[in-house]
Amino acid sequence: MKVVETESEKQFVAYLQSRGLGEPDRHPPLKENKSGRRPDFGLTLEGIRFFFEVKEFAERDIPESGSFDPYAPVYNKIEKALAQFDEYTEHPCSLVLYSPDASFVHLAPMIVFGSALGPLSWATPVVSQAINHQNGYSFWDASKAWYWFDYQPMQPRNTHLVAIMILERFPIGYYRFSAQVDGIATASGKRMERSEVFALAQSHEDKGLLGETGLRLVVCQHPFAKFPLNPELFAGEFDECFGWVPHSQRIFAGTEIEKLEATGTYPEKSPVFK
Repeated sequence: MKVVETESEKQFVAYLQSRGLGEPDRHPPLKENKSGRRPDFGLTLEGIRFFFEVKEFAERDIPESGSFDPYAPVYNKIEKALAQFDEYTEHPCSLVLYSPDASFVHLAPMIVFGSALGPLSWATPVVSQAINHQNGYSFWDASKAWYWFDYQPMQPRNTHLVAIMILERFPIGYYRFSAQVDGIATASGKRMERSEVFALAQSHEDKGLLGETGLRLVVCQHPFAKFPLNPELFAGEFDECFGWVPHSQRIFAGTEIEKLEATGTYPEKSPVFK
């Protein structure tokens, strides 16, 4: 295996090794590879040969003003990954996204699905005075982004791109600290004073606990993928998988994520400002 060069590739290999999933092949070729374009990694999991293209977001300076489109950076990575998978359409392929800096890049399942299926949009119907109440509804606007679904013929697209995965360093220390703050407040029946929260945070920091992180994958599955993808294929304690049954929802959560959710600290809440 050749030397892995980018941080994102190193982190992906480290994740696979930490999960005991084996050592991936670097730039795996097919028997007939005319273009010479190859994805970053190949790996056999549960008897199935998977291919992965790992894309890293470069560090960026945050402008003083201007609009922010959360989908645009992801569009670019999807297009580049599809080019690498051009001759691998008869195999399950996945795009892995990694942002070491996160400047003006927001990676979350909602953003990933919005980038692949179309931005999440809301429709509010016009109602007459005779109608007392009528709810609006949300939908993925496939007319604006159609990597996984073509709205004109109403047909799935790129069904070999079975998933887009978010690789990240999960802030374990922060969430466990937040859970402890909540536990103390619940036991005492009152919210901790801000000075007490800061003192507890300093104690965690002194012990090296507050900054503890761990690699994890958040998997977003193609709703019309032509290859099966076990939602527990990447089943780390902090991993998550989102699928389509019959709409986008989470279909797997690691045991530590479930514990944090039980305390009410995940998704993120600040113990200082809540």
